[in-house]
Amino acid sequence: MKTKIILFSLLCFIISCTSIKEVEEPSSPTILEGTWSLLKFKPGFSPTYEYNEDLILWTFRNNKLIVKIDSSIKDLLIKANGEYEFSLRDDKIVIDENEYFYVLKDEGLIIHNDPASDGFQANFVKK
Repeated sequence: MKTKIILFSLLCFIISCTSIKEVEEPSSPTILEGTWSLLKFKPGFSPTYEYNEDLILWTFRNNKLIVKIDSSIKDLLIKANGEYEFSLRDDKIVIDENEYFYVLKDEGLIIHNDPASDGFQANFVKK
């Protein structure tokens, strides 16, 4: 009888531990994790800006976006140098409570805010 109770208790313990691990969610969005270099910025109906790699870098890590803009860049784009909170919701990225659409294609990332209606589109390449 003791053996059955011990086996039953052990089985319950194993099942409960397995259930907890299945319910856990990752602590940060990993789909964008890493550093991305802005190559092209289309501000709606205005002229398109093109940049060399490494001049404007966005690093996504642990629900933080770190933006580094080379001092040679004079035009303020989406975000200035600094650190921002971000999260992913379906096909949208929320950066400091501002919501944008995002699309991953091949080695590229596109973040946009309805460019057909004078919004912007930013094209990044993964570093």
